[in-house]
Amino acid sequence: CRLIFSKEGKIYEEDNPDQNGNHPSAKSAAMPIKDAQPKTMIAFPNPTSGIIKVTSSVAIKSGQLHITDMEGKLITTLPFSGTEQLLNIGFLPEGNFIFKLVSNELNASQKILKKNE
Repeated sequence: CRLIFSKEGKIYEEDNPDQNGNHPSAKSAAMPIKDAQPKTMIAFPNPTSGIIKVTSSVAIKSGQLHITDMEGKLITTLPFSGTEQLLNIGFLPEGNFIFKLVSNELNASQKILKKNE
């Protein structure tokens, strides 16, 4: 059985529409594709010299924020819960870092540029 997706977010089994253009096997999708939102993490301002805000598009129950250098060396791991946290990364040297948020709800990463003032 081959499935066909319509612009209206309905799923059809491969068949021929009736004389009115209706598909006999039409089933509404649980969530139309156009309404699906990607799960994301955003850290800003970027670049930063100290305080950075990390936000998640979904509420995190119990996650971890891993900060690594560009070679993959783990610098620190911080707890993360909720949808946003303010972090002081003034202790980091100037350079590029990867912020990786890991949880049951979301796995996302972003490159951050740390600048000295």
